[in-house]
Amino acid sequence: MSLKGFVIDINGVLTAGEQPISNAAETLQKMKEKYMIRLITNSTSKNKVEAAEKLNKHGFSVEPDEIFSPIEAIKNYLKKRGGGAFFLSTQKTQKDFSEIPKTPVQAVVLTHAHEDFSFENMNRAFRYLLDGAVFIASGISKYYKEKDGLLYLDPGPYVKALEYATGKEALILGKPSRDFFLSAVSDMGILPSEAAVIGDDIETDVRGGMEAGLKGILVKTGKFRRSDLEKNIHPDFILENIGEVLENKLFL
Repeated sequence: MSLKGFVIDINGVLTAGEQPISNAAETLQKMKEKYMIRLITNSTSKNKVEAAEKLNKHGFSVEPDEIFSPIEAIKNYLKKRGGGAFFLSTQKTQKDFSEIPKTPVQAVVLTHAHEDFSFENMNRAFRYLLDGAVFIASGISKYYKEKDGLLYLDPGPYVKALEYATGKEALILGKPSRDFFLSAVSDMGILPSEAAVIGDDIETDVRGGMEAGLKGILVKTGKFRRSDLEKNIHPDFILENIGEVLENKLFL
């Protein structure tokens, strides 16, 4: 197998919650000696600098440009497409899109907006979409759990509301979208056939990557459950953990 790069899910493959998974940091460092790497996450609450810093505090050695989130995928898409965009995002996230012009509005981008999901902003997005803007979203998850133990709405409900109101389907540029994985591979400058995805989620990570043409590697850490193997998804490899990548001669 002639691989040039790996797309690796962060949570569940490298870390479990706030803790690093055993030998993950050492394994990643050795992989970087031979392969290009993109570490993927669906989170848009931290930019790539903050995400890299968080990993490095746990013993990893990661560069910000090795982090790939929906923010990076959306930026790549908007740069290629041209034009300006209206962002339904937090003020912090909007700073990550500072190089994208605000006008003329040819795209509506929806990520986590929290306090900015007001009627006024939703209605502005609605009108831009009716006027022909393309609709882009970071994901369609329904909700998430915060550190306070409470559940909060994710982008999904807002995406569905605007889709329903406009009749326009959003382009999803987060996992498990095929476009997300293609963008991550393109960011490394290689072909999908030259890359493999490593994930603990057989649907969101592994199937998503395989549908984009990457080899699929499922690891039995993170959210993996034995019942995952009963699903009609067939990874190219099933490993106990990321450390086994170095033990498998197919990757060396």
